[in-house]
Amino acid sequence: MILVRAINVCRELLQKARPRRDMSPHMLDIGGGFPVAYLKSAMPIEEFCAPIKAALNKLPRAVRVIADPGAYIAAPRGDRVASVMGRALRDGRWWYYLDDGLYGSYSGQMYDHISVSGRGAVCPEGRPSHRAGRTDCDSIDVIREKLELPKARHGRSRPSGA
Repeated sequence: MILVRAINVCRELLQKARPRRDMSPHMLDIGGGFPVAYLKSAMPIEEFCAPIKAALNKLPRAVRVIADPGAYIAAPRGDRVASVMGRALRDGRWWYYLDDGLYGSYSGQMYDHISVSGRGAVCPEGRPSHRAGRTDCDSIDVIREKLELPKARHGRSRPSGA
């Protein structure tokens, strides 16, 4: 595991820096990258951390270790709320334009390959639909395609060529 190798290299660097008075490193930041099940199942956290813990146990006791488990903590549960700002019927499918998109809180789809849920708030009768961000002139800003959503009750309609 690359993180274990990095910790071992840092341990060696800490040992080399220790005798010097002008250098007294006392903290090691191991970063993030903890496993999260986005598109496929992830390694159990205990299994992932076991070799890391073993490598950290070899560090001097005075070294404080910090990490960034942000996605591991937040990714399993998160809800997004967006308003439908407009809609258009194109090729028999409704396109819903939200006030958020891939350049906002849905950016994890592009950069982290996060799968966004296709659930709508209320879906009594499904219709083939697409969800897109507010930049409808940008063909990349498509949040999710081929959803079964109800016809939106709010939002302005756009001409089918828009």
